[in-house]
Amino acid sequence: MQFRALFVAGLIVAACMFSSAQSRKNPVTGEHKRKNPRLEELSIGLANSPISKRIWDVRATSDHEQRVDAALKWLADHQARDGSWSAFDFNADSKRYGVERRGNIEFRNAGKPGADIGWDDKSGTLAVGMTGLAVMAFTAAGYSHREGPYATELALAVDYLLGQQVA
Repeated sequence: MQFRALFVAGLIVAACMFSSAQSRKNPVTGEHKRKNPRLEELSIGLANSPISKRIWDVRATSDHEQRVDAALKWLADHQARDGSWSAFDFNADSKRYGVERRGNIEFRNAGKPGADIGWDDKSGTLAVGMTGLAVMAFTAAGYSHREGPYATELALAVDYLLGQQVA
């Protein structure tokens, strides 16, 4: 299980290293958006498909952009000092003043053999997976660990993921 999580983390790190926050032209509307140019190379055949047009139509709305930017800001504000994101203690290193946990998460047979371990993952597998998902969110929006407003957060996350790999 941990090998699979580390393998996925390695793939995410590789994708992050090859990503950039360059602007590219929308093949449908001709507008420039921040996207990974390598993804365009992979999707040239789908550029004029109905699905591609629908995705670009949604992505082009300012309301959608604002929501994505707010979500990325939230992620950046809740990154742990070691570069990871935690499923349980996301507010431990929060940069937002007055953040507190709300709600009660309960798990089936917590603490018993073969039971749901909940969010208290002693092996660290959840942190690797959560960090990988967070990195994917930033890179899917076109941000890079090399430059841009989230470069510091992404560089920390990449370092964390690389540090979790077992040789």
